[in-house]
Amino acid sequence: MCGRYALDYDSEELPAALGQWGIHASVARDQDSTNNTTEHSPSYNVAPTQYSAVYNPTRENGTGKGTETATEKDQDNDTGDIRYMKWGLLPHWSRKPGAFTGYSTFNARLEKLLGSKMWSGCLPSRRCAVPMSGYYEWLTAKDKSKTPYYLRRKDDRVMFLAGLFDYNETENLYTFTIVTGPAPTNLAWLHDRMPCVLEADSPEWEQWMDPGKTRWTQGDLDRVLMPRFDEQKYQVYRVSRDVGRVANNGIYLTQEVKAEVKSESLRAEGALDSKHPVKKEGAGGHPGKKRSIIDMMKQSSAKRREAAPLKKSETSPVKKEE
Repeated sequence: MCGRYALDYDSEELPAALGQWGIHASVARDQDSTNNTTEHSPSYNVAPTQYSAVYNPTRENGTGKGTETATEKDQDNDTGDIRYMKWGLLPHWSRKPGAFTGYSTFNARLEKLLGSKMWSGCLPSRRCAVPMSGYYEWLTAKDKSKTPYYLRRKDDRVMFLAGLFDYNETENLYTFTIVTGPAPTNLAWLHDRMPCVLEADSPEWEQWMDPGKTRWTQGDLDRVLMPRFDEQKYQVYRVSRDVGRVANNGIYLTQEVKAEVKSESLRAEGALDSKHPVKKEGAGGHPGKKRSIIDMMKQSSAKRREAAPLKKSETSPVKKEE
């Protein structure tokens, strides 16, 4: 799945970042859409229900009732639009927006795109790519504790995840979702699901972004979107647990952190062993002072000597010299 990601570009920088892939796009400026602002700052903790950039090769007319392909409107030589949408898809046919929440529609399963009314309605003409610097995934341990990891390109270029978007007239709002599929073998250790990554210079990108392709089979979808993890191009590493709190933000969230390493010398002394809690000194000692296991062993040996019965030679009375 994909529930958090980072985008290290503001709305002015993003077109240039896409341009590195040969993608010519400009930020759409809607006059009648709820999310018509074009001023967006970088975010290192994008979460569902928040707004983020979406790239699509078709040009919405603002009403949600039709589209124009880029080739039909290329006066400024653009091949698509960058539009800031709310993460968590709200279908155009919904008259009860409250029935859909961003947390239930922020991901769309590849296996259900054709069978779901919500997703299948977007497939013909509302496919998109979600640009990002990288995304987060949590590794769940046997004790149910979770550790965040970050997946990004090794060359620091923007990456893309396959998505679907929609426009709801009732709310006058653009929304989007990210498509996920079964994790490939070399990344299944992290999670059993993975977002569908699109390579901007690949045939799969061309097919997903082709406005002329309106009919899809499951075979088509699997061939174009089935998740892959190219270890030559991408890397994944552990990051700060701070990313788990939506309010936290900052580039430090995307930086690698080392796993906790408990000192073996301290463990040997019992300072970090929960089975041997550190004791405090009693009367005559130093209240609150921590003692090492060595000190405790010395004291224990002394007590055993005091408690042990004395040998006969030690208990016999000493004879006086005559």
